[in-house]
Amino acid sequence: MTPVKQQYHVLLGLLWLGGLATPAVSDFAQLQSVRAAIVTLKQGHRDSAEAQLRRLILEQPRDPLSQQALGTLHLSAGRLDSARRHFQQAVDLDSTLAESHHGVAIVSAYASDWSRAFERFGSALDLDPGNPVFHYNAGIVYDHLGRLEESEAAFRSALLVDPWNDEARRYLASVLLYQNEPDEALEQYAAACRLAPTEAKNWYGVGRVQARLGADSLATVALERACQLDTSFQKAVYNLSLLYRRLGRTEDSRLALERSRLLQDRQGAIKERVELKMADPDPARVQFRLAGLYSRRGRPSGARARLLRARRLGLEDRDAGRILPTETMPADRIEHLAGLEFMKFFEYPLAISHYRAAVDLAPEDATHRRGLGLALVKSERYDEAIIAYRESLRQQADLCPALNDLALVMFKERADPEQAIALMEEAVRVRPEEKIYRYNLGHILHSVGRFADAASRFEQVLALDSTSALTLYSLGVSQIRLGQHDHARQRLLQALVINPEYGAAYFELAQALEAMGDLDEAVEAYRSCLRLEPLYKYAHYGLGQALAKLGRVDESQPHLERFAELPDHKKPEFMFYAPPDAQ
Repeated sequence: MTPVKQQYHVLLGLLWLGGLATPAVSDFAQLQSVRAAIVTLKQGHRDSAEAQLRRLILEQPRDPLSQQALGTLHLSAGRLDSARRHFQQAVDLDSTLAESHHGVAIVSAYASDWSRAFERFGSALDLDPGNPVFHYNAGIVYDHLGRLEESEAAFRSALLVDPWNDEARRYLASVLLYQNEPDEALEQYAAACRLAPTEAKNWYGVGRVQARLGADSLATVALERACQLDTSFQKAVYNLSLLYRRLGRTEDSRLALERSRLLQDRQGAIKERVELKMADPDPARVQFRLAGLYSRRGRPSGARARLLRARRLGLEDRDAGRILPTETMPADRIEHLAGLEFMKFFEYPLAISHYRAAVDLAPEDATHRRGLGLALVKSERYDEAIIAYRESLRQQADLCPALNDLALVMFKERADPEQAIALMEEAVRVRPEEKIYRYNLGHILHSVGRFADAASRFEQVLALDSTSALTLYSLGVSQIRLGQHDHARQRLLQALVINPEYGAAYFELAQALEAMGDLDEAVEAYRSCLRLEPLYKYAHYGLGQALAKLGRVDESQPHLERFAELPDHKKPEFMFYAPPDAQ
């Protein structure tokens, strides 16, 4: 990719790409005035649009949208310093404007201020990871700097949101090819061709990869198609001449080479530049289109939230073909439902953005911050999660899902069992009928060596649900630690009746049987464990030791050797965050 040049031919509307929440404009009339100026700008009347926007700023100096629109105008004219100033003023007025952060990032990239560019790309993506353009442009700049792994990740994120974007697929394929992954690169180029079969660059990419893979005939077909679609595509013509020569088509190679030189002479003065993706400057229109994209992806709640944002940004029925729904649910609940939906699909950054929007719209609702906390935990952003949970509990001290989740974070990630126990005990006190809280409390107590207290909690869970194989297993483990091996054996056998494929239960059963002196039965239990989990390191050790005690040394040796070969494995921690929709 060539260096960024001082060329600022940008399509209008760089920055209205769907922020976290509706910007804080003074009133609907002001919003419509800003949109009218944008329409003027899109019609090519830049001076008139600038005059309109400056007048609006004089009337409403604290309106961030007017500043943002003026930044877009200056960027379209190549006036970088002015564009940066107005984007920054918009951010200063409303720090949640993802588009203005993105605008500063674009201006900084054109000015080769890379650290600032990536800082602001990060801000934009943190505020609205659901906008594929932010990911795409970050990928372009990473690619330009040769940071291929980060570029790949950015393009994959763009495609996660918009899988129909052939440009992102093409760039991803190029990055993969530079990383010597031609097979996946070919898959991405082929997908781009299916999405945009008339785009010459897609076929050129297929040709490049096929040539690298030695499939010269297939590469020739692809490059010929690229040249048919774009007769001025000099790189495609040149590479086609090389392929013709390798295939022995001397005359075709000579003609293609002459054509390539002619195109190079004509295009010699044209310098390539990084092309950053632009979009419609109308914020309501962009939200409306994103709603369509989310609906197409099977994310109806996310689409509903975007439609509501479009309405709040001034989109009317006549602008949307009279399909805007009439909403009776509060906006914050719609954003919350979108967060739940993205949690279901493991798209945690998107869940975070919608929960944050819900918090912004209804900061007094503790459930929004609890949802945000869980999404942050799933993203391994524990410090932020703790803050969100604590704030939710400050608002609603008896919010049991927040008590449960914060207890687990404090125990697992902050090694603070005392606080974890206190929080979980409060959850149990508030909701004594909820077995997950009692179970988690039992697990934490067991983990800190309070085996009798743990066993008591597991017994309480079984009183609520006697068919839980996991609880029977956990109780059996605690009883083994207490030396109650016969009780443990009974509980573990009950667990195995419910779940005969429970390998860990067979291991603990073997431990109990061995402690009771029943080595033959212990051997069979160890074998059952290894039949289900052949890589269970300590089952090999236990089986080897039991066989040795029985005098069956020849049988024991392979298991002890296997024990020495296998890597250590940490036993899973069976503790559970409350479901995202828990009340």
